[in-house]
Amino acid sequence: MNRRNLLRSAPAAGFAALLVGATPAIAAEQAETPIAAMFREWSALYAFINSDEARGMDDFEWTPQHDRMWRIADDIIEMPAQNAADFVRKVIANTCRGEHGLPDHSQAPALWNEAQALAA
Repeated sequence: MNRRNLLRSAPAAGFAALLVGATPAIAAEQAETPIAAMFREWSALYAFINSDEARGMDDFEWTPQHDRMWRIADDIIEMPAQNAADFVRKVIANTCRGEHGLPDHSQAPALWNEAQALAA
């Protein structure tokens, strides 16, 4: 199974919950947070942008999709996390699954304050 099929088959909330140690059944019982909903949209765009189909697109078609993915990631990073899974979603989207670094505390103090609160 490739990454694209995995993203299609696993609900974003359940997948992110698995990353922080929850079971899919527990994740399914929780109401979807605003970050989870946006992360689902971000994940679909990320999968598309990295697909064979997108690789064949010219810049005129590809760039708006890429820019939209980053706008969603920027919106997610600004929203308050309602739980640890939301925080993980913020990190995944903002780093494009680790392809980029996180902003430092001076650039994103709210993110690092959330991290500190979760670690406390």
